[in-house]
Amino acid sequence: MTDTIPPTNQDPLTVPDSAVPAAPVSNSPDYTPAYPSPAVLDMPPAPQNKKPRKVLIISAIVAAVIICLCLTTCLIMFGRNAYMAITERDEIHEVLHLYMELMKNHAPKQAYELFSSRVKRVDGIYEELEKMTQGANATLFEGYQEIEMRNINITTTANTNQDLPQGQVANVSGVIHYDDGFDGTFTAVLELEEDAWKIYYINVTVPPEKILP
Repeated sequence: MTDTIPPTNQDPLTVPDSAVPAAPVSNSPDYTPAYPSPAVLDMPPAPQNKKPRKVLIISAIVAAVIICLCLTTCLIMFGRNAYMAITERDEIHEVLHLYMELMKNHAPKQAYELFSSRVKRVDGIYEELEKMTQGANATLFEGYQEIEMRNINITTTANTNQDLPQGQVANVSGVIHYDDGFDGTFTAVLELEEDAWKIYYINVTVPPEKILP
């Protein structure tokens, strides 16, 4: 036996709209909370470190002061040396003239005293002076009349080599006048030693015709 559900002519069950409860209607207005935008602060720029700039300015000022001092010192020394070239000219001339006179008169011992203590430390200097008054070398001094300084330059010199002239140093050159119209030339270096000019170096040259018999 089989159960059979008999067909029905009725429509499927339909629930009328009125049977569905309506959603409650709110009389309150639609409200969406407004959140404020994040605040943007106008921050002042971070202060720059001015220390390096100050250091540069101070360094520049110090450098400028040093340069000015150096220039001032150089100008003072240059002016002093130029002044000495004028005021010391006669004393330097007297030393060189006396040297020529003593060598002409065959007095190397006295001429030796005109040299600086720096030169006297060198062995054999006096013997060399003696040789200069003998033989053909003597013609460098025979007939000597006058020494004429044409160039003189005084400088302040410092050197670690103690064999070189130090302090106030005079470089001199000029002409030597002899009998019979002969003219020679000379160069000399003198250094100021205890307020007196002393010979460090001197070289005398004469024309060949003065030496030849």
